[in-house]
Amino acid sequence: MKSGRRSEERLFGELLANTTSRAGKSTAVATLTSLAFHAVIVAGAVWATLAFGKEVIAEPEEQITLLELRAEVREPPPAPPIRRPEPPPPSQTTAPPAPEPEVVVEPEQEEVGGFQTLAEPEEVPDEIPASSGVAFDESDFSGEGVEGGRGGGPLGAEAEAGADNGDYPPVNVYTVAPVLINRAEVAEAMFDHYPRMLKRAGVSGVVIVRIQIDAAGRVVRSVIGQSSGRAGFDEAALEVAQVMSFKPALNGDQPVAAWVVMPIEFRVK
Repeated sequence: MKSGRRSEERLFGELLANTTSRAGKSTAVATLTSLAFHAVIVAGAVWATLAFGKEVIAEPEEQITLLELRAEVREPPPAPPIRRPEPPPPSQTTAPPAPEPEVVVEPEQEEVGGFQTLAEPEEVPDEIPASSGVAFDESDFSGEGVEGGRGGGPLGAEAEAGADNGDYPPVNVYTVAPVLINRAEVAEAMFDHYPRMLKRAGVSGVVIVRIQIDAAGRVVRSVIGQSSGRAGFDEAALEVAQVMSFKPALNGDQPVAAWVVMPIEFRVK
């Protein structure tokens, strides 16, 4: 019994060992096969993923298109022909006369009031005259200054205020001095009133005459301011003064009466 049981146990053990050995071999083969299969699947999945990823992620190649730009130069349209106006037919009317040249009138310079040198008649004496003996200052007869002044003395109202008028009426204040306007007539009067005896003797003389004129420039009165030393010359000077005519004195733009100091010189050349 015991030996049989031992035989059965031995058989069972060998069978179990064989079975276990076969089972271990089968399990190993199955494991390897499974691993290989999974490896193939994983490799395929990885390849598929990589291939698909390349298709999705891969950027398309840049396409560069070259465009050639050409500037077209258009010729300007031809200019329209210029129409020149036809010349008007010659006019039958006569041309207007040329304008007369403009005459430029220079403003008359205002003469300075005061002593004025009068022209004297010219006559050659028969013999050399003797000196009159009357001394006078030539600067008093330069024609410069105002009434009542003397050569080198003060001018204007200062001179008039300092003059000894005696019985003469006061001198009016004026801004423009009177001006003698008839010198030719005065020269003729001097020739006519030159004392004959003194003329023949060739005697010369100067008389200072004070002449009062009104606002119209007319002589109202004349007196001897300084005698020549010869009565003939003094009387002739007063006659000449009555012939004189003046442009009146002005105070601003208003004509006024005034006194004029006039040297009258009788001289034979």
